[in-house]
Amino acid sequence: MLGLGSNVLAEILAAITLIFLGWILSVLLRLPFVYRKRRRLFEFFEITEECPRLIVYLSTVFVRMWGSEDFRGEARSFTGPAVPAAELSTIEPIARLFNDPFLDSLPISIRAWLA
Repeated sequence: MLGLGSNVLAEILAAITLIFLGWILSVLLRLPFVYRKRRRLFEFFEITEECPRLIVYLSTVFVRMWGSEDFRGEARSFTGPAVPAAELSTIEPIARLFNDPFLDSLPISIRAWLA
């Protein structure tokens, strides 16, 4: 009976070891592709360690009092600066360019080491 218990324990440890080694191998094989893609993206936008910013310029529309209408055509009293919705909606796709689901699934310590 003792041999059966140690065999089961050895099988469980072997399975856990294989899963861990498979995960490490998948990370090591995918990392160069992710790194190359991000490096090209950073070079295109001229993002460096010294200047880690991306500036997106949006136009500003100054709305006069009672100068705007809602979807029903009723005059609204908003006044002041506003950003057109079409331009504002470009921020999310630009931010999504820099997100990578593979990097998001890595532990924080590994992501900090890669940065």
